[in-house]
Amino acid sequence: SSYLTQLKDYIVLSENEPIVESIVVYINQEAIYDWSYNEDTNTVHLGSVPDYGSVVEVGYNVHVD
Repeated sequence: SSYLTQLKDYIVLSENEPIVESIVVYINQEAIYDWSYNEDTNTVHLGSVPDYGSVVEVGYNVHVD
């Protein structure tokens, strides 16, 4: 999770190759669905900028060899 100390509309995922269908996004513990995933940058782009100080959490599963 990230505690926003600056306004931004994206989160770079820490793990590569997420299972896109497993991605879930929460802002202040509330699920949101207005987001997209960019495979080239491994980034979740939010549909709007959360308020300053919002807690943004992104959960996902990854492919394992």
